[in-house]
Amino acid sequence: MKLKYSKLIMVGPTNSGKTTTSYKYNSKKSRIFNFDQEYKNKLNIKLIGKKKFRTIHQSVLDKIIKNENNLCVYEGSHLILPYLFNTIIETIKSESLVFILFDFSFFDLWIRMKNRPSYRKTR
Repeated sequence: MKLKYSKLIMVGPTNSGKTTTSYKYNSKKSRIFNFDQEYKNKLNIKLIGKKKFRTIHQSVLDKIIKNENNLCVYEGSHLILPYLFNTIIETIKSESLVFILFDFSFFDLWIRMKNRPSYRKTR
């Protein structure tokens, strides 16, 4: 079954494969919106209880909502809090929206990072 969507948002922790996966969608029909590189300085750190959450800055959310390309891949969102999910979904009701969640255990992420050539050079 082929999914039809107009927005694809990658959500997951560092080194979980968001960038690698998003490059598979980089073609003339799609464009990668790289959150990490373009908006790294606009990450908000929110403390809720004893946990820190990284959230999307409002200007980034506005760019997601206003973008009119046929297909955009939004990559590099480490964590989006539920109220931001709701905002996106409520605002883009007429469009198909797909979230790909990369859910890795810490051990799996450590193995992936350890096997990266850039990590090996630092040892």
